[in-house]
Amino acid sequence: PGTGKTTLLNVFIKEWENKSEIALILTPRLMPEEFLAAVLEDLGVEIRAKNKNELIKQFRDFLLEKNRAGRNVIIIVDEAQNLPIETIEELRLLSNLETDKEKLLQIVLVGQPELDIILKSQALRQLNQRIITKLKLQLLSEKETREYINFRLFRAGKTTLRYDDSSVKKIYQLTKGNPRLINIIAKRALMAAYLDEAQVISKVHVRKAAKSLKEAEEVSPGSRSFVFDKKVVSAVITFLIVVASLFWAMRFYNQDRVKRATADTKNTESIAESNAREITINNAESKKNVTKRKEDRITKNLMAVVSVNKANVRIKPGLDYKAVAVVSRGAKYNIE
Repeated sequence: PGTGKTTLLNVFIKEWENKSEIALILTPRLMPEEFLAAVLEDLGVEIRAKNKNELIKQFRDFLLEKNRAGRNVIIIVDEAQNLPIETIEELRLLSNLETDKEKLLQIVLVGQPELDIILKSQALRQLNQRIITKLKLQLLSEKETREYINFRLFRAGKTTLRYDDSSVKKIYQLTKGNPRLINIIAKRALMAAYLDEAQVISKVHVRKAAKSLKEAEEVSPGSRSFVFDKKVVSAVITFLIVVASLFWAMRFYNQDRVKRATADTKNTESIAESNAREITINNAESKKNVTKRKEDRITKNLMAVVSVNKANVRIKPGLDYKAVAVVSRGAKYNIE
């Protein structure tokens, strides 16, 4: 990564776009039929096919049409190491489309070093045998690093600025000639020189650039500091879990206490109510007893006084019963 394959690819497309039909596939994680449909769409072909066989026929007709017009058709796949094996095999079958004189289709696979390993696998040996040219981008040498930096300065119009020998050597030492890393270090060194109001970028500025990068890496994902941060985050999460557990435990404990207190209150109320009922009953019974005693006293003290001149006392109430005695006015008798 960072060796410049995308830059080289853009140069290639710019060189050939006016004399060829180019389909550029940037998202290669596609199965064969999806891949072929993506190619036709990128070539501006209206898809009328309803299945894979019709897609291939429509694509072949397009190739023949462009061949008669004297134009090449090129399929470029970026990040080709992500292609499914089935789709790579489909590319081999598409490469068979040809006339008696020439091939109708050119295929360019661009990818990481893993692509070469995939192509050398037993399953893709036939495709690997058909590859005409393989190009592996190498890292820049120290001399090429110097030329590359000077070229970028020239293109930027900064002819008054320059990187001295010590800065170039330091940049090469830090980047091993990787163009992407060269860009990053050189740009930061340029900023350091700007802050110093210097026209010449020295090794000191490169060191400052490297230090700023190192500090950035220490807080970036995957660095040791980030791992430490993850540990801190993990500890914080654990602490929060413990606090949450204690919170819920206390909440349930308090709820239990409230329930127990409520139950005790209810029991107290029940006991009080029971006692009240007993008191009421006792009071009622007491009143009843008092009333009874009063009635008894009244009954015991009850007397009959004769209010007429003469009266017959009979065995039972009623005129039909026999008279047993005669009483006079004012006579008193206890009634039992």
